[in-house]
Amino acid sequence: MKYSSGIIKPDGVERNLQDKIFDWFLDSGLVVLFQKTLMLNQGDIAIVYKYCMGTNHYPELEKFMMSGPVIFYVVKSNSDEAVDSLNRLVGSTDPKNSLKETIRGTYGTSVARNVIHSTQNKETFKTEIEHFLTKREILDMFI
Repeated sequence: MKYSSGIIKPDGVERNLQDKIFDWFLDSGLVVLFQKTLMLNQGDIAIVYKYCMGTNHYPELEKFMMSGPVIFYVVKSNSDEAVDSLNRLVGSTDPKNSLKETIRGTYGTSVARNVIHSTQNKETFKTEIEHFLTKREILDMFI
């Protein structure tokens, strides 16, 4: 799949890291097709972090993700491996376990405050863009 998506989290926006993060994307062959600043609610977080629901850190993550604006983004790759390429660039969820050559390894400070979310696979990509983007935004991006 040539597309992937994700979210620059409140700590990334607060620290004004979006341009640096988008530069990482470009340097890795990913082009930002779309970005949108949002304030998330519990329903949004339940969609993005469905796989974390019921874990001990979910309540902290939920509270943090609603603490300030985020930037939802969509990227395109020349290869058919955009999701995997983005996830390698983003790094491990825990910045302590993430390589320094990754976004989280460079900017993250904790599991929740790790600056960025990236979609897990093509199914979650579809779910996220259909949730966060209007039909018109999706059409404009892919035409």
